[in-house]
Amino acid sequence: SPFPADRVRAQCIFPFLQHSRDKKYPRRPHKMGFGNLKAKEGQKQLNDFLADRSYIDGYVPSQADVVVFEALSGAPSADLFHALRWFNHMSSYSKQDKQSWPGVKQPLGNYGPKAGSSAAADDDDSDDDIYLFGSDSE
Repeated sequence: SPFPADRVRAQCIFPFLQHSRDKKYPRRPHKMGFGNLKAKEGQKQLNDFLADRSYIDGYVPSQADVVVFEALSGAPSADLFHALRWFNHMSSYSKQDKQSWPGVKQPLGNYGPKAGSSAAADDDDSDDDIYLFGSDSE
């Protein structure tokens, strides 16, 4: 929980609730990013990330798209069709259009998938279970 005081309060009120994941698997900050977008592997990560997205961040073009677009050395190959679709879409805008997009440019590493996750399971926390009787076997 992002609010530790709420977790402590909940543990005081409901001491039988046990969040065993915190004990066994403490959370670590996630690294993000596509890696080197000039290399095929980085472009493949971009392609996988864009499989179910139209833009890098959100539902409209933003400065995140500009940062990633500028990091590419050219159009991705045709077998990376999601990345190529996105690249062609970004190429259709003028420099003035891109400057007017919302957001603040951040370092390239702040955009993209979390390290160690696939694009499909990006935000999947299915193992975030609460065990009512102190058992952590499923």
